[in-house]
Amino acid sequence: MRTNYAPWSRPGEDGQIYWALDDAYKLVAGWLPLEDDDKQLFPKLTAPNNRARAEQLNLMSKFRQRNPPCRMRQDEIDAELEADARVKHIPTHYVHASDFVEWAKSEGYAILTELQGALSETSDTGKLDIPAGMKVDPLAPKWEIPGTWEHEARRRGKEWMSAEEKRVGTRPGVIAIAKFLEGDMSTEGRILLGKRGRFLDWQTIKKEALSGITERKRNGEK
Repeated sequence: MRTNYAPWSRPGEDGQIYWALDDAYKLVAGWLPLEDDDKQLFPKLTAPNNRARAEQLNLMSKFRQRNPPCRMRQDEIDAELEADARVKHIPTHYVHASDFVEWAKSEGYAILTELQGALSETSDTGKLDIPAGMKVDPLAPKWEIPGTWEHEARRRGKEWMSAEEKRVGTRPGVIAIAKFLEGDMSTEGRILLGKRGRFLDWQTIKKEALSGITERKRNGEK
């Protein structure tokens, strides 16, 4: 088994990362998101020991008592659950991930290195950070601009294309490259789209980042 923080480092459509409040307590207390050898994520966070369970309760108590200035939002539960009359219209409270982590650190809690790394790799815009002071041509394709996910996808795509060409003797097509990138980038949980943190699909990667990457001529071109 190994940890996979991807579901908790996915920005929504507004570019922000929010955690269900109950998950926030557990993640900061040291509970782990585990997946099996087939990369199937366990449905619930797992407490590695009794200390993590105690820390969760301690965090919950402090948060309620001190009401820290963390950004919050309240959403209705998923539509598929609303058919159950027992849970219909019960709101789920969410807390801004970075706000919650910074508050917990100010209270003396030690944050797991893996959790901090997962959050730091995901910018609030859902993209990699564009270098400060860099001049960007507004007409340039995004895959030419360092710091964008398109640039990162194209870089990785070229590396994989070159490796595959050496391995099998032929250059893979753009669809094969896009499908490789869909899996390769989704394992990090940082290149994302959609309110529910849906990973970029290969069609979007192909369209936005891989134009002309194989340098093959179109039919009819010389």
